[in-house]
Amino acid sequence: MQQGAGISVLNGTEERVKDSVEFLRWLTGKEENCKFAMSAEYLPVRVDGFTIQTIDILKGRGSDPAMEEALNVMNSHTLYTTPAVANSKNVRNILEDSLPEKAEKDRKESRKQPWRQD
Repeated sequence: MQQGAGISVLNGTEERVKDSVEFLRWLTGKEENCKFAMSAEYLPVRVDGFTIQTIDILKGRGSDPAMEEALNVMNSHTLYTTPAVANSKNVRNILEDSLPEKAEKDRKESRKQPWRQD
């Protein structure tokens, strides 16, 4: 599951919502998003402005090997994000609560197997 920091627009006056949307459009614009993402060590939400030339300009080639490798991976793989679903926060909470318990139970059970040699 891919995840990162999220930014939302909450209910407010029409003017405040309009201003918030305008800010988000600016922040997710091609140039600003790359600047923000690289300064925060996040991957940008847009890949069209994330190039080796951008890294050169903003950080200098070789100064951030992790970011350069991220660019290589993004250019050589198909990226996938899960589609939004209704009640996705509830689904995430259920997974976060139940998966560690299931993993621990399975780990204990596998240690009991006769084929296992510890």
